[in-house]
Amino acid sequence: MAQTVGHFAMANTKALELAGITRSTADPVGGKIHRDANGEATGVLEETAIDLVEHRIPRPTFEQTVAQLVKSQRIYNQSGITSTIDAALSEEEIRAYFVCVR
Repeated sequence: MAQTVGHFAMANTKALELAGITRSTADPVGGKIHRDANGEATGVLEETAIDLVEHRIPRPTFEQTVAQLVKSQRIYNQSGITSTIDAALSEEEIRAYFVCVR
Protein backbone atom coordinates (compact mmCIF):
# COMPACT_ATOMS: atom_id res chain seq x y z
CA MET A 1 0.00 0.00 0.00
CA ALA A 2 1.17 3.48 -0.75
CA GLN A 3 -0.33 6.70 0.48
CA THR A 4 0.51 9.86 -1.44
CA VAL A 5 0.36 13.20 0.33
CA GLY A 6 1.54 15.59 -2.37
CA HIS A 7 5.31 15.84 -2.30
CA PHE A 8 5.75 12.73 -0.15
CA ALA A 9 4.37 9.20 -0.17
CA MET A 10 4.50 6.44 2.39
CA ALA A 11 4.88 2.90 1.07
CA ASN A 12 4.76 -0.34 3.04
CA THR A 13 7.18 -3.24 2.57
CA LYS A 14 5.01 -4.92 -0.08
CA ALA A 15 4.79 -1.72 -2.15
CA LEU A 16 8.57 -1.29 -1.99
CA GLU A 17 8.98 -4.92 -3.05
CA LEU A 18 6.56 -4.53 -6.00
CA ALA A 19 8.47 -1.45 -7.12
CA GLY A 20 11.79 -3.26 -6.86
CA ILE A 21 13.16 -0.75 -4.36
CA THR A 22 16.12 -2.24 -2.49
CA ARG A 23 19.05 -0.82 -0.57
CA SER A 24 20.92 -0.56 -3.90
CA THR A 25 18.19 1.41 -5.71
CA ALA A 26 19.52 4.85 -6.54
CA ASP A 27 17.47 7.95 -5.84
CA PRO A 28 15.77 9.06 -9.06
CA VAL A 29 16.57 12.47 -10.50
CA GLY A 30 14.44 14.98 -8.62
CA GLY A 31 13.45 12.56 -5.87
CA LYS A 32 14.60 10.80 -2.75
CA ILE A 33 14.12 7.36 -1.20
CA HIS A 34 14.45 7.94 2.53
CA ARG A 35 16.64 5.36 4.25
CA ASP A 36 17.38 4.25 7.80
CA ALA A 37 20.85 4.14 9.39
CA ASN A 38 21.49 0.75 7.74
CA GLY A 39 20.68 2.06 4.26
CA GLU A 40 17.31 0.28 4.01
CA ALA A 41 14.36 2.15 2.50
CA THR A 42 12.02 3.39 5.22
CA GLY A 43 9.01 3.66 2.92
CA VAL A 44 9.08 7.45 2.78
CA LEU A 45 9.39 8.57 -0.84
CA GLU A 46 9.89 12.14 -1.93
CA GLU A 47 8.97 13.88 -5.19
CA THR A 48 9.86 11.78 -8.29
CA ALA A 49 10.63 8.72 -6.13
CA ILE A 50 6.84 8.42 -5.70
CA ASP A 51 6.61 7.42 -9.37
CA LEU A 52 8.62 4.25 -8.65
CA VAL A 53 5.73 2.90 -6.57
CA GLU A 54 2.60 4.76 -7.63
CA HIS A 55 2.03 3.15 -11.04
CA ARG A 56 2.50 -0.38 -9.59
CA ILE A 57 -0.13 -0.08 -6.86
CA PRO A 58 -3.77 -0.75 -7.76
CA ARG A 59 -6.04 2.26 -7.26
CA PRO A 60 -8.67 1.77 -4.55
CA THR A 61 -12.24 1.26 -5.68
CA PHE A 62 -14.80 4.00 -5.02
CA GLU A 63 -16.20 1.93 -2.14
CA GLN A 64 -12.73 1.50 -0.63
CA THR A 65 -12.12 5.25 -0.90
CA VAL A 66 -15.38 5.99 0.91
CA ALA A 67 -14.54 3.44 3.63
CA GLN A 68 -11.06 4.98 4.07
CA LEU A 69 -12.55 8.47 4.35
CA VAL A 70 -15.14 7.34 6.92
CA LYS A 71 -12.42 5.67 8.99
CA SER A 72 -10.22 8.78 8.75
CA GLN A 73 -13.09 11.04 9.79
CA ARG A 74 -13.76 8.84 12.83
CA ILE A 75 -10.10 8.98 13.88
CA TYR A 76 -9.91 12.75 13.33
CA ASN A 77 -13.09 13.37 15.31
CA GLN A 78 -11.91 11.14 18.19
CA SER A 79 -8.74 13.23 18.27
CA GLY A 80 -10.66 16.52 18.32
CA ILE A 81 -9.83 17.44 14.72
CA THR A 82 -12.89 18.97 13.11
CA SER A 83 -11.60 19.99 9.68
CA THR A 84 -8.86 19.22 7.19
CA ILE A 85 -7.78 20.34 3.74
CA ASP A 86 -7.22 17.83 0.97
CA ALA A 87 -5.66 19.38 -2.13
CA ALA A 88 -5.52 18.02 -5.67
CA LEU A 89 -8.45 15.63 -5.50
CA SER A 90 -9.72 13.71 -8.48
CA GLU A 91 -13.37 14.04 -9.47
CA GLU A 92 -14.05 10.57 -8.05
CA GLU A 93 -12.42 11.46 -4.73
CA ILE A 94 -14.61 14.58 -4.50
CA ARG A 95 -17.69 12.38 -5.07
CA ALA A 96 -16.49 10.09 -2.27
CA TYR A 97 -16.32 13.06 0.12
CA PHE A 98 -19.90 13.97 -0.72
CA VAL A 99 -21.03 10.41 0.04
CA CYS A 100 -19.33 10.64 3.46
CA VAL A 101 -21.03 13.87 4.52
CA ARG A 102 -24.56 12.70 3.83
